[in-house]
Formats: sequence, C-alpha cells, structure tokens
Amino acid sequence: MPAPQVYAASGSRWRLDAPRGRMPIDRTNDTDAFVIIFRAVRDDQETDPRMSTLPPPTGQTGPAASACSTAGPVGNVVRNAKRIAGITLASRVFGMVRDIALAAWLGNSMVQDRFTYGFMIANVFRRLFGEGALSAAFVPTLSEALAREGVDQGRRLYAAVATLLAVALAVVTLVVEIGLVVALLLGSGRGSYRLGVGLTAAMFPFMPFICTTALMASCLNVLGRFNWPAAMPIVMNVIQIACIFWIAPHVPGGPERQVYVLAVAVVLSGVAQTMILGTQLRRLGYSWTFVWLPHHPGVRRMFATMAPAILGLGALQLAPVIDGQIILWLSSAGEQQTVHVAGRVVSCPLDEGSQSSVAQAQRLYQFPLGVLAISLASAVFPALARHAADQDFAAMRQEVSRSVRLAIFEGLPAGVGLIVLAEPITRLLFEHGAYKAIDTARTAWVLRFFAAGLWAFCAQHMLLRGFYAMHDTRTPLKVSLALVASTVVLNLLGVWTPLGVGTFGLTTAVTSGGSVVLLALLLRRKLAGRLDLRAILRSIAKTAAATAAMSVAAALALHYGHSCWGAPTTFGHYRNLICLLDVFVPMVLGSVAFLTAAFALRSTELKELLGSTRK
Repeated sequence: MPAPQVYAASGSRWRLDAPRGRMPIDRTNDTDAFVIIFRAVRDDQETDPRMSTLPPPTGQTGPAASACSTAGPVGNVVRNAKRIAGITLASRVFGMVRDIALAAWLGNSMVQDRFTYGFMIANVFRRLFGEGALSAAFVPTLSEALAREGVDQGRRLYAAVATLLAVALAVVTLVVEIGLVVALLLGSGRGSYRLGVGLTAAMFPFMPFICTTALMASCLNVLGRFNWPAAMPIVMNVIQIACIFWIAPHVPGGPERQVYVLAVAVVLSGVAQTMILGTQLRRLGYSWTFVWLPHHPGVRRMFATMAPAILGLGALQLAPVIDGQIILWLSSAGEQQTVHVAGRVVSCPLDEGSQSSVAQAQRLYQFPLGVLAISLASAVFPALARHAADQDFAAMRQEVSRSVRLAIFEGLPAGVGLIVLAEPITRLLFEHGAYKAIDTARTAWVLRFFAAGLWAFCAQHMLLRGFYAMHDTRTPLKVSLALVASTVVLNLLGVWTPLGVGTFGLTTAVTSGGSVVLLALLLRRKLAGRLDLRAILRSIAKTAAATAAMSVAAALALHYGHSCWGAPTTFGHYRNLICLLDVFVPMVLGSVAFLTAAFALRSTELKELLGSTRK
C-alpha cells in the first residue's frame, strides 16, 4: 500500500512531499502551531483567565506527532511568528488608540457602559462560534482533506463549511434580533435600558461577519498565509477610530444618538474584514460558492468536533456577560439610583461608568498578559506535546516547572508595576476630553486588583498547556467552570462592600490564584511525579525580592519626581509631558532595579531569558 502524500508549507505556498523512507511531515501539527499564534494575536481575543481553557487544535498523536515535531518547517514557523508579532503590536496600538478615543469622546458614562456591554454580547458569539470551536475543528479537518484528497476536495470542503456556517449564523442572528426587539417592546421604559438593548441589536449583525472572517482566516492559515488574518483587527480598529474622530461627534442628537453611528461602524468593520479575506481566498482558488453538503464526511466530522467544544465554552462565555449584567443592574445611571434586591429597594452600590472602568482595566492588564503569557505558552507548547507523545513524563515535569518559573518571573514584576503605576498609566492613556479625574481613580482602583493576579494569569497558561499536551481538555474545563461559578458568587457579595467595582478585579485575581494551585496539584498527579516545587518556591522568593526592589525604586521615582517636574495638574500646557514622565521615569528606574536585583540574586530565569535572547 503506498504511503500517503502530505502537503507541507514552504514559505507562503504548498508543496507536495513524497515519502522518503521516513515518517512524513504531519501537516496538522504544524498548523496547530500556526493556529496557536493566530488565536494569541487576535486583538480582542479572550485573555481573561476564566476564558483561557480553550485548547489549541489537536493534531495527530503518537509517533507521527513526535516525528513531525522535528521534521516540520520550524524556520517557517519562527519567521511567520516574528512577522505576525509585528502586525500584532500594531494591532494592539490601534486598539489602545480606539479605547482612548472612545473614552475621550464619551467618558465613563452610561452611554459608554451600554455600548461596551452591547459590543461584548456580539463578541461572546464570535468567540463561541468563530475563533474558538470553529477554528479548532476546521483547521485539522481541512488539513487532512488537503493531505489525503487533494486541493479540489479541500476547496469543496471549504465551500460546504462556509455555506452551512452562513445559514446557521443567519438563523442565530434572526432569532437573537427578534428576541431583542421583543425585549425592547416589553421591557422597562428607562432610557438606559432602551439604549442598551438598542445598541446590542444594532451591533449583533457584526457577529456573523466576524465568525465568517474567522473561518476564512483559518483557511488562509492552513494555506500558509498569515499576514492578512493577523491584520484584520487593525482594519476594525481603524474604521472605528475614523468614526469616533470624524463622523459620530458631528451627528446631531447628542451622545445617545451619536453612539448608534459607532455601532453601525462596528458592523461595517465586520463586512470589510469578510470582503478582504474573501478576496485573498479567491486569489488562491477558494471561492465562496453556495454548496449545500451537510452530509459531507468532512463537514459532519468538523461539526461533531465543534459540538462538545461549544457546549463546554457556552458556560465559560456566559461569565463576562453575567459580570456585565451585574454591573449594569447595580450601577446608578441617570434616572436609575435604586435597585430592587430581595424585595427591598436599596441604593445602587456601583457608580455610573463602572462597566467602562472594568473594561478599561481589563484592557490594560491584558496588554502585558498577551505579550508575556501567550508568547511563552506558544513557545513551550510544542516541547510539552513532544514529551507527551514520547511518554517522557520526567522531561515534561521539568519543562512545566521551568515554564511556570519563567511565567511568574515575568508576571509578578509586571503586575506589581501596574499596581504602583496604575493611576499614572490610566491618566496618561485615558484622561482626555470627557474622561475626568474621577474616572481615572475608579479605573486605576480596578486595575490594581486585576494586576495583583497577573502572576497567576501567566502561570495558569503554562499549566493549561501541560494538560492540552496530553489531550486532556476536561480537567481544565471543570476547573474553569468552578472558577466562573465562584467568581460570580463573590462578585454578587463583594459589590456591597467598600471594594465596590474593585470586586470584579479582586475576585478574578483570587480565584485564578486558587486555580493555579489546583491545576498544579492535578497536573502533578497526572504526570505521576512532583513538579519540582522546591525550585519553583526558590525562584518565587528571588523574583519577589527583585520585585520589591523594583517597586521601591518606582514608588520613590514617582514621589520625588513630582518635586522635580510638578504634578500633572500643575501646568496646563505641559500636562501631557508630565504624565509621560510620571509613567516612563519610574518604569525605567524600576526595570533597572529589578534586573540588577535579579542578577545579584543569580536568578536562573534571568539567565535563561538572556541566553535565549542571545541565541
């Protein structure tokens, strides 16, 4: 029986590799690495620690997977990763500009709260049907079709999946829109409620377009094209930025009318992304024609793989919606100053703008999290998968221990730095236009609590990759469901305490820390051996000491800096320069102090990072 032919990526084209007396390249495994990169760099991808349980797409296991780990085109992966990293950095910058412009235009007001919530609803479905389960199921299915059946069948599979997905998304969109119209007609007459439901209905058509974009991006990734998929968040951000600066503010009727223009811009950004990626696919011969083949083996296999992932992710994706609903329910806004709880009327415990403050704090802490944790997890996952395929649990324990130490070495100082500089950073980025000092104080308050858990968020990604390498997705899912449930309960209780809106950051940090401990214990049992806890604790002690030196240096620089260049409110014309100095001078001096202390303490992690950089 002849050996199967395998398609492998070479640069940006496909080549057909004939057997050469050894195990052929497993295309699926290489695609997995690409998809990890793709999912990591999406601008709005859920880096919320509660949402981090989605496994990377799994490929072949056993000897083939082990063989391909060394036979695959590693150089191509590295080159593509570097290229995508540059595009991702630009995307993050544009995303931050969008958030800054939105805050300056609307401030942390009821209008921005409702817009943020409505956009979050569309994003939940995008993550559920698009970049999550869909990508995980479609990539290996298309890769297998190309390898075994050829390009023509791969194109046919893509058309069949795109057709079925379009029909399913159209039905979901229609049902949700009808439900929102009914909610608008039967709901409260409050302006804030009507605005929230109206904006959700206006932005929900963004969902089918962005899910289709995710399918197209996955197909392009399989074909070795990565630049355009990675650049799509930039397109979305540019369209929204243009609307905020030059269109929406000039529409008559005030912010409550103008924000609908931005909602339309969100939908148009989804249309633009679909058109751009569709053009790229047509150039490769992958036209989106109506092909109704629900019983196609590849289609059935793909949707069978999606079903359990969607069911599992459904509960997880409800978490941010529940948090947002709690905030909107208990926030004072315009005519809403009281709320009914257990049959009693009480004052709202949260202020107007709380939803926006939480979203901005999440954006700020997720910036270093996306750079530090995702990049490290993406780098360590192939090694863990290789050890798991070889049943080399001793090497796997060593790799997990090393990655956790590196994650905490990066996450702990980054989190403490955000705590020390929370207010200067928030002021520098957001305090413009309608965004006032009280908004800065509230967002910085929430950010400090999220930042306290940054070390756990980073370590959590490393432990999760250990389970995924052994194709165990149920254990992380169970832990994550418990994490979501406990977080919701603690949030409902904590908002009535002096913590206020800071509860949403604190509960996430505390429960994530607990999940790290639980995941470590479960992984230790699964690996039938210890994770070298002594080395981890020794590393944490050194990192904590270096972080303490960093925090002292940064705090002193911030305190005495005001005596040199003044407070941000002292000079009107030089305020932006003072805000820059408040952030970057303590940041630089704190970084120098941390690196010096880590070097003096002979930190192994610092040596490893410097060594990998030199290589």
